[in-house]
Amino acid sequence: PLVEVTPAPSDRALGPALHSRVATTLASGGRVALLAPRRGYARSMWCGNCRKSLRCPVCEAGLFYDRGPGRVRCARCGYRAVPPRVCPSCGADEWMYLGVGSERLGEQVAAAFPRARVQRVDPDVVEGALPTGPADIYVTTWIGTKAVLRPNVSLVGVVDADVLIRRSGFRAAERAYQALVELSEWAGPAAAGGRLVIQTAEPRHHAVQAAVRADYSYFLRHELESRRELHYPPFSELIRIAARGPERGGAIDDAAAASRRAGARVIGPARVGDSLELLVKCRSAQTVAEELRAVAIRTPRGTRLHFDVDAREP
Repeated sequence: PLVEVTPAPSDRALGPALHSRVATTLASGGRVALLAPRRGYARSMWCGNCRKSLRCPVCEAGLFYDRGPGRVRCARCGYRAVPPRVCPSCGADEWMYLGVGSERLGEQVAAAFPRARVQRVDPDVVEGALPTGPADIYVTTWIGTKAVLRPNVSLVGVVDADVLIRRSGFRAAERAYQALVELSEWAGPAAAGGRLVIQTAEPRHHAVQAAVRADYSYFLRHELESRRELHYPPFSELIRIAARGPERGGAIDDAAAASRRAGARVIGPARVGDSLELLVKCRSAQTVAEELRAVAIRTPRGTRLHFDVDAREP
């Protein structure tokens, strides 16, 4: 398709360029798919008084807000609860809902294009198949990009590509590029009117530029250069170590020292919920594992060490 990169607006979901493309497509009888970065209503809740975000009490990650069922949830550990009436930090009762989820985007799009039939396609409304009935605008998350669920559209809009690029984990750029390629396939060829509009604050990022150029080698060249510099796979192997229990501090320090003796690079420890975690980068995980076996044997009773060799998402 034709690929157009436009600035991501700070005060609304659809910037002027994407709004104009949607209007033009609808006027010509075409259909539109808009990709929201997350399902739900808002990606975070912030106190209007102390400006602190609402965090998960289990793992301390930020909580999403789903207005339909009236609950907050954690994408990391699955925690769900009714949102507090007042801020746990300062007691104020003024909440701000930041970041657009598919539920909120659907409402905004319906208000902006009142004559269009808007349909959400996200995990909250999909039960293994596309909802029945025709629509002019599909508001979806990644579940809607699956080939079996894709409706025929001529315009695909990525509301916030920066959420993809800035995800945690060293594979964030790789997954962002894969997602943009899938969306290009969904929009279809330019000869049939296919167009992909990407809203982003990082138009020069190699994942975005590779999608614009339809050039996998461009992405590969820049991504491998970054991975080599930061010692990430395929230029190293990874081991993630998590310690839980009353003696977790001593156990994680022991594991870090053993990893360094084996010549590995150690990042951390970092607190994740009730555990301490390390990321170990090494030429051979087998060599480091031999040192870590002794650490595991002498770990005190009641404290647990978890080793994730060839860690997929540090």
